[in-house]
Amino acid sequence: MSYNIVFLTGPPGSGKSSLGRELARNYKIYYLSIEEFLGAAVDGGNTQPLVEFCYCRGIVLMLREKIKQERNNGHKHFLIDGFPLSFSQAFAFEKMLRMPMLVVVLKCPKEIAMKRFLDRGLPDQPIPASERFEILSNRFAEQETDLLQYYGAAGTLEKIDSSVDVERIYAAAATALEKNANWGGLRQAVAPVSVDIDTDMPDVIIL
Repeated sequence: MSYNIVFLTGPPGSGKSSLGRELARNYKIYYLSIEEFLGAAVDGGNTQPLVEFCYCRGIVLMLREKIKQERNNGHKHFLIDGFPLSFSQAFAFEKMLRMPMLVVVLKCPKEIAMKRFLDRGLPDQPIPASERFEILSNRFAEQETDLLQYYGAAGTLEKIDSSVDVERIYAAAATALEKNANWGGLRQAVAPVSVDIDTDMPDVIIL
């Protein structure tokens, strides 16, 4: 059975999870949050106590097994929220699975993203929420240029301004999804190169 992949990525506080869940609700897409997925695999789901590392090839192997499992359950369209976080992850995923049909990158000014992140009321222990935001934001910024160039060249990139109201963000994402022929007709009635991969470098930080 054929299957399709969408990546949804962006800095912390850009609105990935809200958008991803809404798309999954309104379309026949299996939603997979990397934060939740890894949280369930690390320390019984508790991602707060310490910074945890998941190696590049390790996370992709985990995703491959999860996608295989859900395909066996009948799912054929997947939206992965919060992936990839690095160029090496992108290559590893393509090598082990396939190229995503669409990569949605949310763009949001740092001050807006930070306010949203802090407004979630996340616990400060052991790392203050503001410090956690800076770590995640800086990490994404370090990898963003390479990811944009790679997926831009592949013709799969869609950049969306997520500083606007949620209706406009959703409309832009839905338009990007529906204009891709491989995703046509998914909306439900309910509306709205081979490269060497450094497998020793930790690519995911769970805070």
